[in-house]
Amino acid sequence: MIEGKVDRKEGRISAIEIRDVETSLEQLGQALRAAVDASLEVMAADTGARDQIYQLWEKKLGEGWSYLKQKSQEKGINPLAGLSYNRLRQAIPG
Repeated sequence: MIEGKVDRKEGRISAIEIRDVETSLEQLGQALRAAVDASLEVMAADTGARDQIYQLWEKKLGEGWSYLKQKSQEKGINPLAGLSYNRLRQAIPG
């Protein structure tokens, strides 16, 4: 678990903690791509498994969303609150 270390004088988080967040998000991205690839392979090979795949995605995304909501309430900060839909769309290649 990453705990930010805030410099009380400056009120900023040092670069090492930002790198920790970046590393965690990169790992999340890799895991997400692997899950997408595996889901597509299973769904292409066995159309009967689609409902199971949908249920797995719903369960895991729901668990992640629940964790985000719980932690956001505990800390009083939502790490997604500052996201911009337009910036996200611009970040999508192609």
